[in-house]
Amino acid sequence: MTLITAYIISVFVGVPITLGWTTFLFWLLDKDKRAKPTKSTERIWWLPMLTGVTERAVATTLVIWTPKLLAPFIGGWIALKVAGGWGLLKPPTTRNRATFVIGLLGSAVSFAWAVAWGLYVAPGAVELLNKAN
Repeated sequence: MTLITAYIISVFVGVPITLGWTTFLFWLLDKDKRAKPTKSTERIWWLPMLTGVTERAVATTLVIWTPKLLAPFIGGWIALKVAGGWGLLKPPTTRNRATFVIGLLGSAVSFAWAVAWGLYVAPGAVELLNKAN
């Protein structure tokens, strides 16, 4: 498999995977009567999709070429997402907390997909990831 094919699969095939996962989680959330939707929890579907495309592209690149930077990138990226979404936790409603957690779960699946494809193309990166500490 070529590098370009792996990137396409990692970045773009990851869209329906992560979008499907988060859509399912939001469907479950909508079924919960304790979590009433509010104006602050309305979704703009293309923003999380574009964010996921970006994080998968960067994570795949880091796994292939500089695996030692993967963990700091993921940590920093999640910290930025938490900081950006912190206001969503006020007021501390069930819906706001659940929306915040769904975003983090979507990132977890997105990163796992990207890392898996990066390791598929560059299996030697596993050794470098193990030595990163």
